[in-house]
Amino acid sequence: MNSQEFFEKYQINENVLRDTGLVWNELIEIKNDFEKARDKLSIDANYVADRLRSFDCIHTVKTRIKDPEHLIEKIIRGKIENPGLSINIDNYSCFINDLVGVRTLHLFKEDWETIHRIIVKTWELKQNPVANISAEDSERLVEKYQYNGCEINEHTYGYRSVHYVILFERSKSKKIPVEIQVRTILEEAWSEIDHLVRYPYKDGHGVYSPYLSILNQLIAQADEISSFIHLLKSDDNHQKIKNKATREQDEKVIADIYEQLDKFRIEKNQKKAFEDQIRLLEERIATAGSLSERRHSDKTYDMYAPHLSKTKTRN
Repeated sequence: MNSQEFFEKYQINENVLRDTGLVWNELIEIKNDFEKARDKLSIDANYVADRLRSFDCIHTVKTRIKDPEHLIEKIIRGKIENPGLSINIDNYSCFINDLVGVRTLHLFKEDWETIHRIIVKTWELKQNPVANISAEDSERLVEKYQYNGCEINEHTYGYRSVHYVILFERSKSKKIPVEIQVRTILEEAWSEIDHLVRYPYKDGHGVYSPYLSILNQLIAQADEISSFIHLLKSDDNHQKIKNKATREQDEKVIADIYEQLDKFRIEKNQKKAFEDQIRLLEERIATAGSLSERRHSDKTYDMYAPHLSKTKTRN
């Protein structure tokens, strides 16, 4: 890897690199050391991924090992931001937490809490999870993240994802950091599009920012609607079962009344009372189900509909 080509590609000033105290040849040594470790790291990544795939609430799991050039770039930028940081070939794997990355995707926003509990129960965390949010996300969502021990990072471009750094125990004497990213499939779609437009380090991507922002808001709304549909489906199934049981009970009552009419001789006014009762029950069977479902649907909508409108921007 030629240093001049690297600096140009990643828009790094060579003089700035020199001021950090980093030496190019030492960075190349780190890169070479990392490349030798990639096969073992891939095994670690697959082990974590397979464990996550065993849970039904998780839709898709992807793995990746950090690109060696991106590792060098991250070390340089980390040193620029924190001049007191000392990174070398012996300790770089302790400072860079995303050498191994596992991306976990789920269908519905509310699935995150279940996945969160799985991760914190299965592995030791190196640090608190970080919830990347948009400025337009609701206080309700932010409070949920905070309640579960997440640090909040309001991302400049509206990127949404919860990041965990776990300590994967490769052996009794060796633990390595693994980054697990958790987000919805729709958030993943936006992230991929945004990454394609903004990367790698090309000028002029600012012209696309307003459109990416609109797409980001649409994705957030789509996630809310998906959750709403999921809730409706779940409640509707419950209500259908309940209504079916009610109808079966009413039909049994009617059958019992007809049986009584057949068995006994009764006065005309008593027969009229029985017939009126039967008619009311039959009307109840015909109308109660649809009325109950409508009322239930209205109640569910009233509970959830406020989240389908544009969420209030936090101050």
